[in-house]
Amino acid sequence: QDFKGQFWCERFFQVLVVLFGLAGFAVGYMKQDFRVTFQFLSAGGGISAVICLPDWPWWNRNPVSW
Repeated sequence: QDFKGQFWCERFFQVLVVLFGLAGFAVGYMKQDFRVTFQFLSAGGGISAVICLPDWPWWNRNPVSW
């Protein structure tokens, strides 16, 4: 287990989803189309899932020694 890696993975997920949400809200508001907002949120969720869900080596840099 790598608690620092879990922390940074969660933080990365949160920042990515919020950024895509804000961008989607802005673009959707300008175009007056909720579908654009939803597409941005879906893209942010999908990209963050691909980056955060698998057990990538960069999330395991600080293993806990028991």
